[in-house]
Amino acid sequence: PVGWITGLILASTWLKVGLAGRLCARYVGYVMEREGLFAVLVATAYALSGYNIAYASKIMWLDGAAFLPLVLLGVEKILRENKWGIFAASLIYVFFTSYYIAFMIGFFAFLYLTAGWFAAPHPIVLKTYIRKLSIFLGGAVLAAGLCACILLPAYYSLRHGQQEMWTVFGSPTLEKPFIHIAARLLPGVYDTLTDPGYPNIYASLPGLLLAVVFFTHKAIPLRKKLVFGGLLAFLFLSFSMNFLDLLWHAFEDPTWFPARFSFVCTLLIPYLAMSVAREHATLTVPATAGAVGFLALLTLEIGAGRYRNISVQTLAV
Repeated sequence: PVGWITGLILASTWLKVGLAGRLCARYVGYVMEREGLFAVLVATAYALSGYNIAYASKIMWLDGAAFLPLVLLGVEKILRENKWGIFAASLIYVFFTSYYIAFMIGFFAFLYLTAGWFAAPHPIVLKTYIRKLSIFLGGAVLAAGLCACILLPAYYSLRHGQQEMWTVFGSPTLEKPFIHIAARLLPGVYDTLTDPGYPNIYASLPGLLLAVVFFTHKAIPLRKKLVFGGLLAFLFLSFSMNFLDLLWHAFEDPTWFPARFSFVCTLLIPYLAMSVAREHATLTVPATAGAVGFLALLTLEIGAGRYRNISVQTLAV
């Protein structure tokens, strides 16, 4: 019945947000090698992240956000066990539900695989990395092949549509200040879904503080800090640089709903926090000072009054 449509859309949104939390808990359990309260907290932070809340009206994109943890679990299986089944199966579902978001997930999964391999405490032998990459590419090609009945018609339809694909190239200049982007890591810092908007990357305040500790604590290996720091920097460049933003969107200039790939950052931040917890790192004075200093810097940015929906007082509350 027509009267049920609104309720069904709401139920579908709840289901996908709940699924994001459940799959994230499974991912955390595998990475941490244990499940429990910590996995529940991380999963809740991801499911109720700024991206999922702000873009809840775009329910066709929530499938990708829900299944990203399962895709990354599949990547972890490739890195640790050379098993590609979960990766391929989850990618098949993402292709079927939204090939548009699947492109972003596939690109991030490649970056995650590369970062995870180079950050691991083993000798860097490129032959081993190529072997892992070949398993990854094999699973991706298999998933794309099984979804060809959807992907090929969509490709030819877009290719012969109103705007030619692959012809829009953005500027390599920085369009958005990094401090303005970083402010979106705090709760309630939201501006607009129209152009030019900022990414929605909030994923809990404790997770943010632990993510900062990841870069300041001596228990985290320097190589891992450099690799994942580079990955995080690349994401921030993608939020700021028009050319990289278009790359994530398959070189199709998005209208409204900026940084549609920003949900990957809302899972990367908890991953960095998980790395601190997995190392059983005791909070030291320098590490704590770094995290508090970063939070103070963002608070000062909020206090500058550039954000109409948040203030230092409401942030404190």
